[in-house]
Amino acid sequence: AIRATKDLPRPPYPTLPNLNAPGSMQNKVLAVQTYIEKLQYNFTGVNYFDVRKHRPMGRILETGREITRQALPIKCVEAVFLGCYLTQGLRDLERVPISFKSQVDGNTYTHIVLAVKHNSKWGAIGLAAGSKRRHVAA
Repeated sequence: AIRATKDLPRPPYPTLPNLNAPGSMQNKVLAVQTYIEKLQYNFTGVNYFDVRKHRPMGRILETGREITRQALPIKCVEAVFLGCYLTQGLRDLERVPISFKSQVDGNTYTHIVLAVKHNSKWGAIGLAAGSKRRHVAA
């Protein structure tokens, strides 16, 4: 129903990062994080993509590719899928999804980020509601 609505503005299509260009791993991870942040957080209550985590990696990567095609707002799990998709060619970058919970005022929230490691330095790629913090491996 949302996609069929004619009076909604089309979301911007951010330019995909060029991870094949020369540059440091830190700058490449930062480019992925910046791209993810440009998609913005999905506050609609509707999932635009398949968010099931317990699927084969090939299916998760397909979801990441679909996210780049649609350029719709995403949530944290989709940011992890997208991070996996965009960084799959970075052979020297280790990637580990980390899921955790937090509690605020009696409410429990589930989160997930993609931890990244390069040359013994750790960082993370992700997206959270209202957050613009950058967690980048050096």
